[in-house]
Amino acid sequence: MSSQKIPQEKKDREAAFVKERFEAMQLIEPDLTQEVLAAEVGRTQGLIGQWLSGVTHIPDKQLMYLGGRLRFDALELRPSLRDYLLSGFAVSGRDKILGDLIKRLTEAGDSEFRALSRMISAYLDEPDNQK
Repeated sequence: MSSQKIPQEKKDREAAFVKERFEAMQLIEPDLTQEVLAAEVGRTQGLIGQWLSGVTHIPDKQLMYLGGRLRFDALELRPSLRDYLLSGFAVSGRDKILGDLIKRLTEAGDSEFRALSRMISAYLDEPDNQK
């Protein structure tokens, strides 16, 4: 997202929702901690805590990861993500592939999700693949 100011009410609403999903996933995965989540998204535990308390806005890319990891629809929580995801894809004809990928990530088991998201993140982090 751009450097626009995010209303605190929106940050609080998103944080409360993500925190609820995080706590629900901890019931299924007792070893899931903020530290574990931080390592998975390449951020610090302190930043994860800020996201879950609404102090800091969750960036689009990380919200998409959290949606898959914590089993919620990030597009429903933040409809503006549709533009983020589809920017350039519909023009190139890649929007169907992206839709299929999102569906696969949403339905994947934990180990498959982690493997797919690591592959995608590694690809996106390569200098030749950055915008």
